[in-house]
This record gives sequence, C-alpha cells and structure tokens, in this order.
Amino acid sequence: MNKIALRFGYWAAITAAAAFIVFTICFTAILIVNPLFLWTSFEAYLEAAQATNQTFKHMAMFSMLVFGACFVVQLGSIEEIAEPAGKYYAKLAKLFGLGFFVLTGMNYFIQISAVRLQVGARQKAAWNSLSSPIPFPGWQPPTCWGGRFFLGFPASLPHWPLALLDMRK
Repeated sequence: MNKIALRFGYWAAITAAAAFIVFTICFTAILIVNPLFLWTSFEAYLEAAQATNQTFKHMAMFSMLVFGACFVVQLGSIEEIAEPAGKYYAKLAKLFGLGFFVLTGMNYFIQISAVRLQVGARQKAAWNSLSSPIPFPGWQPPTCWGGRFFLGFPASLPHWPLALLDMRK
C-alpha cells in the first residue's frame, strides 16, 4: 500500500472538509450580512454588487476551488490504493471528479477574476453571459452539471474499490 498516497488522501480529505465548512459559513454569512437581491436590471446588479459586501462571496468561490482540487486528490489516492479488481471504478471516479473540478472551477475562476474586476470598473460589456446573478447565463449550465452530476456520481464510485480492498494490510 502506498503510504504517500494515503498521506495525500488524508490531508486532502481534511482540507476538503475545512473548505466545505468555510463554503457553508460564507453562504450563511452572505444571507445575514447582505440584503436580499432580486434581479431587475443589469445596472441594479452593478449597484448592488458595489454597495454590498462581496468578501464572503469570493471566499466561498475560492473555497469551492480548493474543495474541487482536494476531491480530485482524494479520488486519486483511492485509485492508488485500490486492488486491481477495483481500479476501473476508482479511475472512473477520478475522471468524473476531474469533470466536476473543471466544470465548477471554470465558472468560479472566471467569477473571481474577470467578472470581479469588471464589476469594480462598472463595465458590463462582454461578461454579462458569465455572471451568475443573471437569470440565464452562459456558464451556469456547466456549473450545474459539475455540482449535480459530476460530484454525486464519483462520490458513490469509491465504495467499490474500497469494498474490494483488503483492510487488514
């Protein structure tokens, strides 16, 4: 059994749990600190984004990026320690986990970098399809796929290689 893979998996699990707790706390803080925003127009969103505290929003997005990377490391560790009979399921889980990280990460990375800078400069050209508060953004479906399909499915797959693993080693 590869001890380095176990160590990486252990610390990735601890970090992922901490990131998910931070994510949950940040979204709770957003509800408490900021007033409820109802979409009316793009200009109203720009004003609301500049008038309210966006720190918790960006912390939550960053923590989801950290969670996604740690999730992939965990799945890679499971693949590394899996018995040959369970390697297929572990590899499949890792590939779906990577899909979750890519699809969710691209939206959050764009939100943290380009969209945040353009909101600060009150520019609305070229990013309105990338902004999550808009009811029909272009990048929202990949985020939904990442969170719903690509996170749930690989989270259930490691059961098979771990069930086949002889835990007495």
